[in-house]
Amino acid sequence: MTTCVRVMETVRLGDARAAIGNRNNVEPKLEELCRQHGTTTEGAFREALANFDLQTFLDAAELTDGDREGLFTWRGAAKGHSSLEA
Repeated sequence: MTTCVRVMETVRLGDARAAIGNRNNVEPKLEELCRQHGTTTEGAFREALANFDLQTFLDAAELTDGDREGLFTWRGAAKGHSSLEA
């Protein structure tokens, strides 16, 4: 399952997550905000993911080589250095 599919599944389960956490489901408000900007929560997420540069992010985070190794060898790790596919 890709990262995008996992996130969209989280959005789909918003009511259940909100109930378990005893919180309001903010997904409808986020969807309305996205609609006002000509997109959807899925579209906004996909655009952000497509434009995200993992290598630049990791460089800016100044992770040690050991931290990077841990990140990329963790069982749910991001694959490669330019993709968030898991």
